[in-house]
Amino acid sequence: MNRLITFVAALAFTASASFAAAPTPAPALTLTSFTGQIQIKLADGTIQGVVPGASAISIPAGAQVTIISGEAVMTGADGVVVSANAGDSFSFNSVNGQTQIAATGTGEITVTIGTTEATLGAGDTIGVTAGADGKAEIKAITGEIAVTSGGQTTTLAQGQSSSTTSTTSTTDSTATTDSGETTEGGDNLTNYNSDTNTAVNNPAQTQAVSNSTP
Repeated sequence: MNRLITFVAALAFTASASFAAAPTPAPALTLTSFTGQIQIKLADGTIQGVVPGASAISIPAGAQVTIISGEAVMTGADGVVVSANAGDSFSFNSVNGQTQIAATGTGEITVTIGTTEATLGAGDTIGVTAGADGKAEIKAITGEIAVTSGGQTTTLAQGQSSSTTSTTSTTDSTATTDSGETTEGGDNLTNYNSDTNTAVNNPAQTQAVSNSTP
C-alpha cells in the first residue's frame, strides 16, 4: 500500500513539473545598437517608433523594420546578426526553426552568421537554420545572395545553400562555404531628433517605445 502511495505521489509530481516547465521563447531579434530613427511595423499593423537611448527592444517574427536614419544592429538567439543603414528595410520571420530575413528596401543589408557574411539586395531572402552542433545552414530562398567567408565571396542562387559556423570561434576563425550544395525545393515619425539623438516632446526619454496605428 505504501509503495502504491509513493508511486502515485511521484507520478503527480512529475506531471506537475512538466506543466510548470517554461514555454519556449518566441523567435525574436533584439535591437542591440542603433542611431537615428527606426520604425517597426508589427504583423498586426501596429507601428512602433524606437526612441534613441532605448535598450533591449525585442522585434517579433512577422515584423517589418525600416531604418529612417542612422544605422542599426539586431541579433537573434540563433546567432544571426542583421546590420542595416538609413533607407534600408527588411522583414523578419521564423518558419519551422528557420530565421528568414528579406530585404524590402532599395539598399543592401548585411546578415552575419558566425564568420560568414551575406549581403542582401532588394528582393533577396535568406534563411538561416542553426544546429545544435554549432553549424548553420544558409539558404537563398529568393534572389541571388553574395556570401563572404574566409576572404572568399561566392554567390548562392535561389534554392542553393551552404554551411557555416553559427558562432564565431577563436580556434576556427574560418568557415567553409559550399555554394554547389543545392537543396530542393511608412508613416512619418515626429518624436525624434536624429541630429541630437534625443526624443522631441519627451526630454526625459521615459518612453522607450511609442505605438501608433496606421
